[in-house]
Amino acid sequence: MRHRALFVAAFAAAAFDASGAILYDNGGIVTHPGGGFGGADASVLQSSLGLNTYGFSCHVPANNWVADDFTVGAGEVWTIESMDFLGYQTGSGVEPTINDLRIVIFDAEPVGPPFGTPSLGNTSTNVFGSASFSGIYRSIEGNETANNRPVMRVRSRTLGWVLGPGTYWVAWQMGGTLGVGPFQPPVTLLGLRNKPGSNARHFTMPGWNPAFDTGLAAAPQDMPFVIHGSAVPEHATIVALACGFTLLAMRRKR
Repeated sequence: MRHRALFVAAFAAAAFDASGAILYDNGGIVTHPGGGFGGADASVLQSSLGLNTYGFSCHVPANNWVADDFTVGAGEVWTIESMDFLGYQTGSGVEPTINDLRIVIFDAEPVGPPFGTPSLGNTSTNVFGSASFSGIYRSIEGNETANNRPVMRVRSRTLGWVLGPGTYWVAWQMGGTLGVGPFQPPVTLLGLRNKPGSNARHFTMPGWNPAFDTGLAAAPQDMPFVIHGSAVPEHATIVALACGFTLLAMRRKR
């Protein structure tokens, strides 16, 4: 299927406005609510399950990226206003040190080398909007209250990207003021090696590869991200609805 970016008529956007709603949430990272440092939430690396990766390198200077997929449903058009990600720089405090965010969208799974040509966004534009402490610390079994990996919620600035029905891949990387990271913790579920169906991708030179945990489990991982925006019926659906209402009105006049 060929995917495309679509622009929606202003009257349709106004009629079906849901600006700022959560359009998609790919999962969280909290395993122990309130079980982290100082009573914060903890995202615990479960080494007893054969897992070894705190987070995947996604920092700008090394040109490392992570990517995961999402689907816009049939008959819908999404306007993506902003996106949220979770990242940390080892050794930071709860004051954010992440100040750079790059996002691109592919209309097919990224493979390669090469990096590939995005359908939306570009690799050089910093679309960072804000960062704040998420209330989560990334830690490990046996040291659940460690505080050297406070996780930040990183939000893009307004994007205004419009997508029609199909499956897409969003890829992102971050930059910060410290020398270590940023890193992207994977979706983390208590008692499981991964989220069922995990299929995230990781770009390090020279190309894209599956995002596997480096431990004995060698489990594929998914990446947490949230898409905010509005969803409206695509043009063909709007036309069909309008025709239906017109026919109904004509019948009532008879």
